[in-house]
Amino acid sequence: MDKNMVFNKFGDHYVADDMTFLMGIDLRFTDHLASRMKDCVVLETCTGGGFSTISLAKYTKHVYGGDNVTLIQPPFISLREFEHLPSHECESLYLNGRHELRCLHFGKLARFIGNSEFRV
Repeated sequence: MDKNMVFNKFGDHYVADDMTFLMGIDLRFTDHLASRMKDCVVLETCTGGGFSTISLAKYTKHVYGGDNVTLIQPPFISLREFEHLPSHECESLYLNGRHELRCLHFGKLARFIGNSEFRV
């Protein structure tokens, strides 16, 4: 990975490697999240860079909107912030042991109500 390419594309505050440079997010995360939405109708709110759209297009019926939602949050937000929300699954995503994201799955996307983990 050419560090100058990372700096020129994202700035010096962004850590990127071969898995995140092109899309801005590790494709193993986007494929994992999109596979949970198999055959669903979904809303993709970050289509400008294509971050998750390619993975969603592989798995979902249609990418625009629907009743089932996954909210992706940084891990530093307190779980207390989510207590007022409807029932959901709170999934923590780890990359090489580091907590990268927290996903709140609602509706049919929640496999169960409570906490879960996915590790890469």
